[in-house]
Amino acid sequence: MSVTENRSLARRLLEEVVNTGAVERLPEFLASDCRNPHTGAQGLAWFREHVLTFHECYPDLVVTVDGQVAEEDIVVTWWTMQGTHSGDWGGVRPT
Repeated sequence: MSVTENRSLARRLLEEVVNTGAVERLPEFLASDCRNPHTGAQGLAWFREHVLTFHECYPDLVVTVDGQVAEEDIVVTWWTMQGTHSGDWGGVRPT
């Protein structure tokens, strides 16, 4: 993929999957063996559950892409997330 396609893919993951909760579309955006470098979780299931949990806790969740930088096959995206905290999140009660 080109740098432009990679940047678009990263943006669309947030806009078309994370914002909508359309987790059935994850295979369009992530490799089946994707890995979370912070937790070591591997495969699409962890990302699916992460998105669904966010939507349970923040039912009006909206992620807005603020900017991106890309080079070759690496894309860095910074974003803002807004929503009403109405469900428990990692032991934190709704605010």
